[in-house]
Amino acid sequence: AEAPEGAPAPPMTPLEYRTCLDRILSLHDRLQERAATVGALAAARGVRAGAVWERFLTDWRGRARETAERCGLGAGAETDGRRRELATLWTRLEALEEIYRRHLGPFLEEEAGRIQEIEAAFAKARE
Repeated sequence: AEAPEGAPAPPMTPLEYRTCLDRILSLHDRLQERAATVGALAAARGVRAGAVWERFLTDWRGRARETAERCGLGAGAETDGRRRELATLWTRLEALEEIYRRHLGPFLEEEAGRIQEIEAAFAKARE
């Protein structure tokens, strides 16, 4: 349930809370999974890991914005205990994305060649 612009969001129902929590957890899981596999995915596709990561983040951020809007995680979230709980978790998810954005992207660009060579050797060993 969305409130008029500038008004605090109404209290969340248990179903709204669970839906929003599931969305936040899914975003977290997707971010973690992609951070762990981006090098291998890029090697399999024969593209730069940094490019794969940036495309993923663009899509991920769109889904994140949609979740924040639908769940009322912006200003006024502190007025409702459930929403405040989600907003705290949301802040941690944003911090994690920031860490990956600042460090993983540049690392992938710097080490992409080595990562691809290593992944290619493992792929060949699996044949």
